[in-house]
Amino acid sequence: MACSNLAGNPINSPFTSPLKQAAAEYHLDAFEQMLEKEKVEVLVVTTVDATHDQFIIPALKRGIKVLTEKPMTTDVEKSVLIGS
Repeated sequence: MACSNLAGNPINSPFTSPLKQAAAEYHLDAFEQMLEKEKVEVLVVTTVDATHDQFIIPALKRGIKVLTEKPMTTDVEKSVLIGS
């Protein structure tokens, strides 16, 4: 599977098996539902570079503090969202 395919849907990425396990444990369909259900104060993002923004943006929109490895995103438009 090419990296470009991973950026569209991190839930189906082979690199996110821990996320899939957490989703199964909490009976969640997606990462954003977990953010709604759980009280998350800080999110640490250490996924594949192309998927960082897919976790960072929803967390920041909810006021969650985010710590991530670089780059925060590989998309210029999304970097504006993250920075605002």
